[in-house]
Amino acid sequence: MKSGNRRGFVKLTGLLAAGAAISPNLIALANAANKPSTSYSDADAMKIHKELIAIDGAAPMLSWGADTLGNVTDPSGKAFDFYIQGGVTAAAASITTGRMSMETARKSVAFFDNIIESRGFIKIRSATDVERAKREKKFGTWYHMQSSNCVEEKLDDLEELKEAGVGQLQPTYNYRNRFANGALERVDGGLSRSGTDLIKKCNELKIIVDGSHQGVRDVLDMIEVSSSPVIISHANSSAVYKHPRNIPDELIKAVAENGGFVGVNGWPPFVSDSQRPTFDQFFAHIDHMVQLVGPDHVAIGMDYFQLIQGVVPDAEVEKIYDQMIGSGAWTAVEYGKPPYVYPESIETPKTLYNVTGGLLKRGYSKEDIGKIWGDNWMRVMHEVWV
Repeated sequence: MKSGNRRGFVKLTGLLAAGAAISPNLIALANAANKPSTSYSDADAMKIHKELIAIDGAAPMLSWGADTLGNVTDPSGKAFDFYIQGGVTAAAASITTGRMSMETARKSVAFFDNIIESRGFIKIRSATDVERAKREKKFGTWYHMQSSNCVEEKLDDLEELKEAGVGQLQPTYNYRNRFANGALERVDGGLSRSGTDLIKKCNELKIIVDGSHQGVRDVLDMIEVSSSPVIISHANSSAVYKHPRNIPDELIKAVAENGGFVGVNGWPPFVSDSQRPTFDQFFAHIDHMVQLVGPDHVAIGMDYFQLIQGVVPDAEVEKIYDQMIGSGAWTAVEYGKPPYVYPESIETPKTLYNVTGGLLKRGYSKEDIGKIWGDNWMRVMHEVWV
């Protein structure tokens, strides 16, 4: 690990080993699951939620209205209303997954640009844009590449995508491509030479490097190569629930030491072995990560997708599911089968404000709730998107 990238982070484990005094707040967090607080009301939670900046760092559901080839089927942008109802300030809209081409990426950009313009939303290019969205009570979004396959043959195309609004990028989506190995390959091979070039290009263009869907070695290599913090926008803890898409403690610590954070994910197969995860099972991942690296390195990356039960007709869910399986982006072993039901009380983005109440109940302070919801994102945005 590069010592220059630690950015002042002190590991809780190091403090414990040295016998140093631990913050009473961290002690409270460590015991939160066993000693929940009930000294708040729903009105208290809503008041706090309305005051903070709430960011969802993984929002593929926003593309509801365009198929997996980027063709527009419904230009209304109705998924955006779900996030607005849930009190979200800004979210990362996924423009690429799997083996999408540059042509499809351009279609996705056009789809989102039309919604942003027609509905008066704010395209986020800087942290100050997020602050403006909060101040003006407008929804903000930036573009998130969940795969870089579209620039495999011509890395300079990334300049066009950055200009279009891409602020966050993953080298690959689960499986090996020219740049990286992926989280679901049999061998954890790390970045290729082309992958290191991609990370350096992201640094040059001021794009946030995202380790979601990557192998452990991929992310450690990304941290070593990158001159800016590496985040993992949406992944859960394998110590809480072992799943190939969840990540080990060593990686959570490495991302934190490098100044980044991990966004806790609500996708049901990654939360627990239940097809209908509970609110507590979702929060178990937050609690574990906070106890491990502190509230400065945990965020929200819900990964809501239009396959959520009750959002679109079952026949459409089956069609999209078949497309994801057929494209090779998913397998039924890792991604399960419909119906997909997100954790109770946050089944759709419409009720995301309930995360704030859940954190209060578990003893989190207003300050730490703000960090988890948006301040950690804002810190990285200020550093990278300068």
